[in-house]
Amino acid sequence: MQSKSPFVEHVQRLLDEEGFGSSRLLSLDGGDEGESAIFEIDGLVFRAVRDRAQGFLDIGTTDRPNEFHQFDDVALALGWSTIESVLQRNEPEPLHSVIKQIREHFDGMRREMTGSTGEITRARIHRANAARTAAIANKLR
Repeated sequence: MQSKSPFVEHVQRLLDEEGFGSSRLLSLDGGDEGESAIFEIDGLVFRAVRDRAQGFLDIGTTDRPNEFHQFDDVALALGWSTIESVLQRNEPEPLHSVIKQIREHFDGMRREMTGSTGEITRARIHRANAARTAAIANKLR
């Protein structure tokens, strides 16, 4: 595995600070314009992405390690956020805030996204994505 970049080290530090010291780095990929790192924590996988100097965190599960969902869509589907609050932002939510919210909702999120409820939750996340995308398109009109 290649060496950790300052971005990946920053994400690892944020995870550690929020009590995710058990996170395991699964993969690294990157270059000058962007990079990603995938971490596993208790059955969930998190893809940290740096794209044009902005950070994002996508969420998936170990049983579908190549399927990731945007944090906003997961937060909408699980009821931690509203479309209105997403539309109010002009920039992506800061990574420290995203990781803090994940810590606050981790047990429920893991329960909803894995096991027998995983398929239902994935469908809810896909519906949340469609609603968020439509709301953004309407806002831009």
